[in-house]
Amino acid sequence: MKIRTAEEAKRLEEVIKKCRRTVYLTTVDGDQYDLKSLFGWYLGIIEMMNGAYDNSEMKIVAKSNEDQALISSFISQRQMAQAA
Repeated sequence: MKIRTAEEAKRLEEVIKKCRRTVYLTTVDGDQYDLKSLFGWYLGIIEMMNGAYDNSEMKIVAKSNEDQALISSFISQRQMAQAA
């Protein structure tokens, strides 16, 4: 997943804050950033904005189905907005 603007980062942060359990950003290199922690959030957002990885090489994974549904909804809304 790639974040292009500060506005997208803010919207993602709002979604992550709504999640009840742990949410990780994982990279193809096996790095995992806990997006619920402040330090993990900053490292993760840097990775997502940096562009070092292709969109398919980073995934946001939640520990609960409800949290994953929130994240999936955010991602699909974002993709629809970009396509328009």
